[in-house]
Amino acid sequence: MNQKLMVVLIISILLAGIAAVLVIHSFSISENKKYCFSPVCPVHKVIICSNVANVIISKGSTPKLIIHLMAKGIFLSSKIFSVSYKESNGALIVKVKQCPLVFFFNSRICSYICITLPSPLLDSISISLGNGNVNIENVSSTQVKIYDGNGNIGLMGGDFTSLTLSDINGNIELISANSTNLCVSDSNGNVEIEGSSTSTLHVNDLNGNIELQCDNFSNGNVKTSNGCITLNNALGNYLKACTSNGNINVMVSKYFKLVYYLASSNGNIHVTALPSIRIVTNSGVKYSPPVIYASTANGSLCTSSI
Repeated sequence: MNQKLMVVLIISILLAGIAAVLVIHSFSISENKKYCFSPVCPVHKVIICSNVANVIISKGSTPKLIIHLMAKGIFLSSKIFSVSYKESNGALIVKVKQCPLVFFFNSRICSYICITLPSPLLDSISISLGNGNVNIENVSSTQVKIYDGNGNIGLMGGDFTSLTLSDINGNIELISANSTNLCVSDSNGNVEIEGSSTSTLHVNDLNGNIELQCDNFSNGNVKTSNGCITLNNALGNYLKACTSNGNINVMVSKYFKLVYYLASSNGNIHVTALPSIRIVTNSGVKYSPPVIYASTANGSLCTSSI
């Protein structure tokens, strides 16, 4: 009786192994698809939603949308991506999503949404990503809202009225991007803004460094909980910069009637500025601009003139 059970067990294991091999072989996929579309109507709005795509928007001579899907490995389902594209009242709406429960093992997927637009000014750009990077180059829009769960956000060039960037796990970089209102928030990543102009500036980072270089603004508020702040010729009428755990480094080599408030709870503050800019390290004393107020609870203050 035991021998019969053993034979049955061995046969069952063999059949299960053969079935598993057949299933794995059936869903061993190597996919590389590219879709190209030419919008029929002029594009005034761009709406993108994806949980697994990299987004690239740039200026071109003709409007074009390219969706590139790539997958390789062994999957539980033959359907890996869900893709939809439509135009509605001047809005270009693109959705690329990874279908649920498709991974098995040793599998890789990647997708790109590439858009080129000749329009000098869009009404709005709205991008929501779960995983992927966003790059926008030389495209202007009245309103931009970008949310990224896991990936980097980069903007180069362009003029905007309202620019809102939010990232959870990734870096945010702006180069020569001008906006009337600029709001940047990051949870785990660095923020770098270079050569940009804005009226109102808000930068909030939870775990990361913040760097402003050769920027112009009217009113600014820069804050990080765990990271350093670097201000290199970031010129504005009013700026409040504070960090809970990190250093603040400031260099001002151009004359500007600025008022800075620098504060660090646990970190050092180093300020290098023109002799015409007063640096105040004593609390309770007020002066006319240009002036930089600096204070730290647990750290050292170092000031020097250029």
